Amino acid sequence: MTKKVLLTGRPGCGKTTLIKRVVSELARPAGGFYTEEIRAHGERLGFKIITLDGQEALLAHVDFKTPERVGKYGLDLSALETVGVEALREAVHARQLVVIDEIGPMELRSPIFRDVVNQALDSGAPILATISARSLPFTGAIKERPDVTVIEVRPGNREQLAYAPGQSRTTCLRIVRSIQKMKPRAPSSSKHLFREDLKNEISRSSKSERILRSENDLHHRPGRTEPDAERRKY
Repeated sequence: MTKKVLLTGRPGCGKTTLIKRVVSELARPAGGFYTEEIRAHGERLGFKIITLDGQEALLAHVDFKTPERVGKYGLDLSALETVGVEALREAVHARQLVVIDEIGPMELRSPIFRDVVNQALDSGAPILATISARSLPFTGAIKERPDVTVIEVRPGNREQLAYAPGQSRTTCLRIVRSIQKMKPRAPSSSKHLFREDLKNEISRSSKSERILRSENDLHHRPGRTEPDAERRKY
């Protein structure tokens, strides 16, 4: 039975960055979408979904006056269902690696999205997804599936999980490759857009990575607690 890899963890722990790094290294076609913040003047205004072939749709925004809301954000579920869901269906149909970022509180407001996620999980297609760490009935049932491998991403382990120059055989990649028998691949022009977006995100997060490394080095000292400077996603 084909297994699926799910990345979970607290909001802001680096799940999306890690999933991009994994996808960029895998030697097989992939389809689906990831979620990216919309920010202006240092303030987070919403979220957009971006398919692996470059399509974009606005999922949530503080200015949306819609009945479906999560926190301060109004949701446009039609954008998720017409762009994100369709990308998942196409990936399943083509037997590609299905990338879902994420299976979270916003996306789960859509019954169509929930149905497609279940269909993807039951299809036998390889899955690489991020999933909310919150205790929710839908996500809890997925995590309990016997064909699922759940990896928790934390500030203390994300650098070991994530790809870095000279570290192509990372923990997450080893797991995915052992499940799907995948091999590393050289960069290709078809993934140029995806890699450029990843490069920009890594650059934005470099400062916080250095801070986290310093905190982790001191974590064993009495009175030290986990850094609480992570941005919460919702």
